[in-house]
Amino acid sequence: MKCPFCPLLRLSPWCLQTDDGIIVAKDLNSKHYKYRLLVVGSGRKWHLPIQLYSEEEIDRFVDLGTAIARRHIKQGRATRIAEIDKKHLKYPDHWHLQICVV
Repeated sequence: MKCPFCPLLRLSPWCLQTDDGIIVAKDLNSKHYKYRLLVVGSGRKWHLPIQLYSEEEIDRFVDLGTAIARRHIKQGRATRIAEIDKKHLKYPDHWHLQICVV
């Protein structure tokens, strides 16, 4: 299966893109939340299963996503962070996470 994150197409609004390819964007599937923020590193450098990410890299992804979610909460676009999902991966060979907000 072709990886949708290498490179990531702009199919939804992007909130942040770092110089090294980490993107925070609205997830295409909100599930049962108000919306979810997808945090993913786009490109071959980031095309790795979670076991190959360092704790610092994982923490950075969480920090970037929660910073955007907090900004949205402050702006009144969401009420709170309901979940930080690091485990339910549709593409397990390219780790990513979702910040679920209500």
